[in-house]
Amino acid sequence: MKAADVIVEQDLLAALPKPIAIVSARLDVCFANQAFSELFRCRGEDCEALTEAVRSSPTLNNALTRAVSKLRTVGWTSDCRWSPAADDGRVFDVHVTRARLDTYVAVFDEISQHLKIEEIQSRARGYLEAVLNHLELGVIVLDANFNTTFFNKDQAALFKRLGVEKSIFEIIGNPISETYPVLTPEEWESIYSRVLRTGEMVTCAKLPYPRSNPVSYFLVNFVPLAAEEDRLPGAICITDDVTKTVGLENELIRKERMALVGQMTIALNHEINNPLTAILGIAESLLFNQTLTRDQVTRVETIRNNSLRIVDVTRRLREIEEIHLTEYIQGGPMMVDLHASGKSPGNGDR
Repeated sequence: MKAADVIVEQDLLAALPKPIAIVSARLDVCFANQAFSELFRCRGEDCEALTEAVRSSPTLNNALTRAVSKLRTVGWTSDCRWSPAADDGRVFDVHVTRARLDTYVAVFDEISQHLKIEEIQSRARGYLEAVLNHLELGVIVLDANFNTTFFNKDQAALFKRLGVEKSIFEIIGNPISETYPVLTPEEWESIYSRVLRTGEMVTCAKLPYPRSNPVSYFLVNFVPLAAEEDRLPGAICITDDVTKTVGLENELIRKERMALVGQMTIALNHEINNPLTAILGIAESLLFNQTLTRDQVTRVETIRNNSLRIVDVTRRLREIEEIHLTEYIQGGPMMVDLHASGKSPGNGDR
């Protein structure tokens, strides 16, 4: 390389803001820009002082020696990391490139701020994971394709309860629709469209599982993550086991229905039994009347028998313990099944 080319090269390196030095295989500094001199608090571009500064730093001397030893051919590059002093707080990534037979260019890229940000983010992630793992809710973090990227320990326990026999490696990175059976594939597609394409929060209340003869109920919320460049990066799926709540609600409804039936029974007994007693009394007295024709006796017996049926209905109403519904007509409205709702044989009065 001509001397003029070397001058042009050094002028170019001198203009760069990052610390840069050209060294030999013995780590003699042949050239350094102003930023490199300031890094070692040397005045100007005193190569002898800079060489002494490099050699007097064991960490930098060892890092550069290892990097140089790896560069067998011109154009090869090796990286190492260096901190100026134990209490300095600064950290540099050093990129060493073999420029010529015995010339190496070392570029110092300070990454202190980047490492601090990474440390803050790592602490934040650790804090968030700790919080999520202490929530008594199942939490799944989904990416923009609804693939699982994270789930907390409560969700892991929920997977196990639902019979999902997959390892964390089989769940992370794969579609949630293939892992979480609380929704059908078609329902997952619908949720995906509503959450990520429209950005709306979706709530699925009281999801039964399994759908036929359910033993558990879940409240599942899908919350879209904050948009990045007009695109939603994913969503959070939050599951709350509401089986106990649904059971309590059903029990409350059952008791309210029983109370209503009890009130209706009192009203019916009051409004029906009094006139019914009069009808039965008249029917019985007529049957003792020997002057009735056979046809008249048959008619009075019909009145008495149907009155007794009404008495039996009111008795069964009083004895209802559980309300069972049946169709009045096929496909029509439902009615209380008095035969199924009454006391079981042998229970006796309570």
